[in-house]
Amino acid sequence: MTSTVQAPRPSTFVYAWARLTTFISGLNREVLVAPAWLALVALCHLWGEKLLQAERRIALHAPPLFGRFAWRPVWGLAGAALIALVVVVAGHHLHRLAWKRLIVVSISAAALFAVALAASGGIGEITSPLLNPHDYLRTLPDVVSPGDFLASFSERIGDYATHVRGHPPGVVLMLWGLERIGMGGPGWAAALMIVVGASAAGAALLAAKEIAGEQLARRCAPFLILTPAAIWIATSADALFAGVAAWGVALYVLSTGKGGPAADFMAFSGGALLGTALFLSYGILPLGAIVIATAVVRRRLRPLVIAAVPVLLITAGFAAGGFWWFDGLRATISEYHLGVSRSRPLAFFAVNNVAAFSIAIGPAVWVGMSYLRRSPMWLIVGSVLVAIVVADLIGLSKGEVERIWLPFVPWLTVAVAAIPDTAQKRWLVVQALLAIGIQTGVATPW
Repeated sequence: MTSTVQAPRPSTFVYAWARLTTFISGLNREVLVAPAWLALVALCHLWGEKLLQAERRIALHAPPLFGRFAWRPVWGLAGAALIALVVVVAGHHLHRLAWKRLIVVSISAAALFAVALAASGGIGEITSPLLNPHDYLRTLPDVVSPGDFLASFSERIGDYATHVRGHPPGVVLMLWGLERIGMGGPGWAAALMIVVGASAAGAALLAAKEIAGEQLARRCAPFLILTPAAIWIATSADALFAGVAAWGVALYVLSTGKGGPAADFMAFSGGALLGTALFLSYGILPLGAIVIATAVVRRRLRPLVIAAVPVLLITAGFAAGGFWWFDGLRATISEYHLGVSRSRPLAFFAVNNVAAFSIAIGPAVWVGMSYLRRSPMWLIVGSVLVAIVVADLIGLSKGEVERIWLPFVPWLTVAVAAIPDTAQKRWLVVQALLAIGIQTGVATPW
């Protein structure tokens, strides 16, 4: 006679613990990450308000953002809401478009969304930021000779408008060139900035496809269109910087996955754009983290060397004209520390910068990063996170990073590719509502 020994049933405690841990592991994404995003924004808002009450000159009147609280008529945002609705409802059709058509549609829709947001207060809102006395166009009458302007730029930096003092001379020279070919004025300048800035969406898609494959890259397209950062694309020169740098990075990344003359050409072209971007904004330098990380992970030294050639040639060309990049950077740092930086507490802005930038990228990017653990997209996202940490700790941007850090936005936005299918649409809606909500309740100079 045999007896059957039954396996002991798990105790009620063990069963309950297993269910609890399973539940918590499911919470560590959206239900935990999204409130953390909101808590950071709320903390910096309250902190900023307290500093304002103490009469600290932080220059933020809608902390953590640069601007002030001011309600706009909701009807003015009908165009932006319609574009957002079309992208959300028809988003699945984007996945079915031919790849090249998807790139064109994404760039066009990103530009339209940015313009629709900016025009909510009237069509003049698109160009008005460029007429600000602190902006670049005000300096153009001082450029009698581009050669003299370049040679004396570092020495005369204190004579120029605020934004000119904070950047290399390439922006002013570019706008001066547009004026000389009959495309002067705020209209042409705004068109250039918006189109090039929106094109960063296409560049990010190309790089994402090369790193993580087409399927994951396609998932990023709707989020690149409806990014809250669209508010600062129309209209700021930082959108121009973001677009030029994005195409430089994209071409370089593409070159690391190919061989032969075509790859060499892409590496050289990417380097030329990145070299140009360095003379538009000093803040482009941290984006080199993507370039270096791609070279290391893919073990491709040749594209890195080829890309470095035009960077050095452009640097040498500016030096021959009398402008040494490092002298310009030192002059800018000196001006910055003599100006508003003195009254802006570093501890507050080290945290506030992260909050402001988190608004620009939206909570969906935070959620996407929480799912990225084993995704190849970490090569891009991880590199940019390092770049942001470096940029923040250096302390040369105390506030306004929702605009200043635009070049980082598309490279973090690709993290949304990791969000599960079941959650993609609701987070896209959140992104669109955030963009429209900010434009409704916060008046920014851009």
